[in-house]
Amino acid sequence: MDTSSAPWETATAELELEMALQVLRKAEGKVKRKEDSLGVTAKQQLRHLIKSPFLMKKMNAQRLRSRKFELDRLERSYWKQRSEKRINEHTQDSVKRRDPGIAKLTQKYNRLCDDMDTIIRQNKAPRNAIAPVKIEMEGLFDLDVDDDIWLDIGLGYNDDDEGDGSAPPLWLSNDDIRAGIRAMLDRDRCLEECKRLLDECSTMQEWFSEEWKVVTMAMQDRVLGRGVKYQLDLRKERLCRLFVTWERTIVGVASTEGLPEWGPSVDEVVGARGIHVLGSGIDVAEDGDYDLEFEHEVDGLLVEHLDSLTILENYRAMQNNVGNVE
Repeated sequence: MDTSSAPWETATAELELEMALQVLRKAEGKVKRKEDSLGVTAKQQLRHLIKSPFLMKKMNAQRLRSRKFELDRLERSYWKQRSEKRINEHTQDSVKRRDPGIAKLTQKYNRLCDDMDTIIRQNKAPRNAIAPVKIEMEGLFDLDVDDDIWLDIGLGYNDDDEGDGSAPPLWLSNDDIRAGIRAMLDRDRCLEECKRLLDECSTMQEWFSEEWKVVTMAMQDRVLGRGVKYQLDLRKERLCRLFVTWERTIVGVASTEGLPEWGPSVDEVVGARGIHVLGSGIDVAEDGDYDLEFEHEVDGLLVEHLDSLTILENYRAMQNNVGNVE
């Protein structure tokens, strides 16, 4: 024992030693009971597995992997300190002392991975054996949740009685399967989004049909004054422009059965298209010139940019006409 160690470190080591001895005695008793319960054939198979170099290296790799995350001593030493300065200094020293050890364990683990890969290529390993992925030395102390160190490919899968290893599941070891799972999840989210959009489109159509019906019925009342009729006409024009605004986005969207019609006639929609696309004061576009399928196929950003340029040109032309009149 190191005589230069602090008294609390010595006491901690003695407690850990006693706990380790208890765990060892329990493990030895458990192994002995299991060996006694084996038959003659099973004991022969056990001796065969014990002599397997691949299993030996696999178990060593598992133990080295678990030792990498042993930071209990560092955590206990952290809570033993009372002064914040001493806590900081002791923590930094502990981390620095453990860095070379962790790097050495990583190198040893990578050598075991190479040895297992060599044994697999020589056909000396169990049938379904897969070599684990080596740990990259670069960024060893800057781990992320997606790093390969968290994957148990090649480790953590028990061998059966005949020495044939149980292969890891395809979702863990097969890159194509993993990519397919992500693609399937993306597809499911797209289907959910399509359903939400369809419900939203149906709600829009129901609301618009109801608004159009109310305005149309109100305009048929003969006792309305001029002011009210004028406001109803404005409301009807705004609804037509709103329908034209929505028209491009709902092209190709399947309509739900049983929904009422939108309401506006073809002439009213064509008039609103001319105002919406070309601006007021310009010739109205004919219905044949407004191809919904073409609008659906072309680039939406390009169409919006062209519409903006057209409106800007119309505005400048109107300003020039006003200046000439003055």
